[in-house]
Amino acid sequence: MRGERNAFALLDESSKVALITQLLEQDPGLLRVAQVVQKSHSGPLPSPEDFADYERALVGSCERILKMAERQQEVAYDLN
Repeated sequence: MRGERNAFALLDESSKVALITQLLEQDPGLLRVAQVVQKSHSGPLPSPEDFADYERALVGSCERILKMAERQQEVAYDLN
């Protein structure tokens, strides 16, 4: 295959679109779409969205998380 030319690369743009459209019509499962989402958050508490998720999963968990953070902060102040 090394010496062979790529026939697709030789097509003009409209021919490429037509060929891809034809292939997808023959087999709609041919096209796979993937989406990757990356979030970043820094701080002593979860992001607001994560906080809401915790509360939905377990009512009262936000209050518990806040109390835990407050206790950790008190300990940090006591050590200084």
